[in-house]
Amino acid sequence: MALTINTNIASLNAQNNLSKSQGALNQALARLSSGLRINSPADDPAGYSIAQRMTAQVNGFDQASRNANDGISFAQVANGALTTVTDALQSIRTLAVQAANSTNSAQDRQALNLQVQQSISQVNSTAQDTQFNGQSILNGGLSSLVFQVGANAGQTISVAGLDVRGQNLGAAYGDGSSVNTANLANATGTVDLNNVAVDLTNSHGSVSDVVAAINNVSSQSGVYAQRTDSTTASIGVVSAASGAGGSLSIDGVTINLSAGVSGQAVADAINAYTTQTNVTATTGAGGAITLKDSTGADISVAGSTNVGVASGGTITAGVELYTKVGGSITVAGSATTLSNLGLSGTGVNFSSLNTLTLNNTNVLTYSGAKDAMKAMDFALSQLSNLGGQLGALQSRFQSTISNLQSASQNTTAALSRIQDANFASETANLSRAQILQQAGVAMVAQANAQPQMALSLLK
Repeated sequence: MALTINTNIASLNAQNNLSKSQGALNQALARLSSGLRINSPADDPAGYSIAQRMTAQVNGFDQASRNANDGISFAQVANGALTTVTDALQSIRTLAVQAANSTNSAQDRQALNLQVQQSISQVNSTAQDTQFNGQSILNGGLSSLVFQVGANAGQTISVAGLDVRGQNLGAAYGDGSSVNTANLANATGTVDLNNVAVDLTNSHGSVSDVVAAINNVSSQSGVYAQRTDSTTASIGVVSAASGAGGSLSIDGVTINLSAGVSGQAVADAINAYTTQTNVTATTGAGGAITLKDSTGADISVAGSTNVGVASGGTITAGVELYTKVGGSITVAGSATTLSNLGLSGTGVNFSSLNTLTLNNTNVLTYSGAKDAMKAMDFALSQLSNLGGQLGALQSRFQSTISNLQSASQNTTAALSRIQDANFASETANLSRAQILQQAGVAMVAQANAQPQMALSLLK
């Protein structure tokens, strides 16, 4: 090898290796000081890209978990307020039961009504003033709520807004006619309520069975059912042509009738026994007589040999359908089935529903107290459903949080395997780079001294 002084190849090689060892030393120092294997895209371009996406996911999981916890807090605040409203409604219902008693004077009912109105005002105040994070949550101001409970767009939980103001607590309802038990036994097949089929196959001639079948699908139809609180029966009473008198049996009580009596006279005779039967009678067009039991008990009607009774037998309370305030009820099915259920014919109109709400509740009369009890039953049913929905929402949030925590943990572990530095390996690399650095510096010095050998040739 030639001895040159203009170009020192050995020094250049030593400097190159020194530069490499310096780079390795810098890399080891950066990884050990940051704890990261990837400190810039140049360290691992593919790994850097993957790590950034995983970091975004982990951050999203953690924030979504906090969002879900906020959702639990929202539900707890709403539930607390609903408990207050429920207590007020229970108090109103108790006062209504008290006001329905005939021992109360008009002054007594006025005093009871003052308490009722105060409770109604409290419910409306609670609905208006209950807030979460500065937003009213029970007055219908939030028509819908969307909770972001995932790291990505579209991973949400949506719930309808809550409105427990007095004008919305209650129900729109339509009374079904009372029905003959013989007809009710033939009420089979299906009935469509708001285009949702109600299967009556397992109904066995019982209003309670029909009510249960309707309520089994109420979550889809929005239509609920209960037994009507009174029983009515329209009958025609005709004395025999022989002119002989006869008798009429109402709930097992015999009522004697003179020959050729008028419809009003028959009604008067029935009403004379109201204390025993709890049945009252009124007359209508054509001499038809309407019987009513305000307790909702069955009415049994039969005539003697000389008295004909149209539509006699055992008459039972019908099915009352109701839905939310402002809602509607459509009823469809075979004419026979609807007739057997008392859901078609005179007196049944589901296109124009009656409305009972908290705000129009009073207990100033027996009728008002009775309606107040019904309105409170409707309203309490609404609150029970809302409470159940909020409880289910809390459970869903808790399950979501558990899933998010698991996803965050596992994604973080995967991110660590890609991005975090292995300290055992990096400390070894540091030691190696430090030794190489020292050796490199020494070799550069030695290589720089080599050209001086040329001076010996000039002596």
